[in-house]
Amino acid sequence: MPGGVRFHDKAASGWRRGYRSGGFQKRRRFVWRQLQELVTEGERWLDAGCGSGVLTDDLAVLGARGYAIDASRRMIDEAVRTAIRARERFEFQHVATLEMTGFADQYFDGVLCSSVIEYLKRPDLALVEFGRVIRPGGWLLLSVANRYSAIRNGQRLVRAGGKALGLDAYSYLSVLQTTCDRSQIANALQESGFSVDNVRFFDPFLPRAIWTLAPPSLIFVTARRLESSSPLSRNREARQRHHRRR
Repeated sequence: MPGGVRFHDKAASGWRRGYRSGGFQKRRRFVWRQLQELVTEGERWLDAGCGSGVLTDDLAVLGARGYAIDASRRMIDEAVRTAIRARERFEFQHVATLEMTGFADQYFDGVLCSSVIEYLKRPDLALVEFGRVIRPGGWLLLSVANRYSAIRNGQRLVRAGGKALGLDAYSYLSVLQTTCDRSQIANALQESGFSVDNVRFFDPFLPRAIWTLAPPSLIFVTARRLESSSPLSRNREARQRHHRRR
């Protein structure tokens, strides 16, 4: 079982409570404002890496229906139990990996993927998969860990110091696989068949006025699936590149 899945399995029982206050609550509000711009009543959406279904609930409130998937079985169990608003409009499913979701080509009007791909060893393959399952003109709302995050880099220093004392501070960093800057995630999306519509930065604690000196934690990208090129061929080409590198 990948480290990121084990980490989220352990955290599943308290995951929804974390959204009631603090940084997670602020992030939920931030995502909500963006979803309001994208979701139309009756559209079919995928919540990719849904956790306990908090954001799936928000998709359902906005009138979306569809599927919510996660590689953590315990997160899916929590979502089925606690995501009351989404229960009638979304089906929750466990998947082995976001790189192969099993859905048909161009099945969804949109995909939400919030703070998930940073836990994947090959996030580029997940992006290609999203391009395959989103219809031409459909939306992807994606967040990634900012490589230059002041808070996260500070946490790394604290974690390194804590190890000498036998402490496991900010344990999520032990399973974090990928961070990006703005140009890297934009280029990766373009290579996966998307046109970047908007890039926003978010930090739950640092005021915008100091972001130049202390960069924010997350990058949120809104991208539209291009009309041209075959998602199947891009998926196949990306996987061939992956195997050639091994």
